[in-house]
Amino acid sequence: MTGRIDTPKGPLGGAVVRLVHTKQTCATNAGGLFFFTVPADAGPVAAVAAYDGAAEVPFTMQPGGPLTVVNMAPAKLTKSNQKKLNAGIKRAHRETKRSLKKLK
Repeated sequence: MTGRIDTPKGPLGGAVVRLVHTKQTCATNAGGLFFFTVPADAGPVAAVAAYDGAAEVPFTMQPGGPLTVVNMAPAKLTKSNQKKLNAGIKRAHRETKRSLKKLK
């Protein structure tokens, strides 16, 4: 099975695609393409596409069918999530500084 992950700006390289029931995963190439080998009689296969900063996109693929194109849009950060992200960045920065001091 072959598919492509697209965004409004074009193909998305580095996205992760997972087949739900088999746990097979792969990453898209620079052209946004991904490939899986499944039995020809597998029937419809449920999959999920994910990328950092984008909402997961569930979709279904058909073995032997045409190229599956999945459109992903960037996730929108809420104010609450932005605050959590900022707090996590500050904490990581402090921990990195402490670790560097210990190394000296």
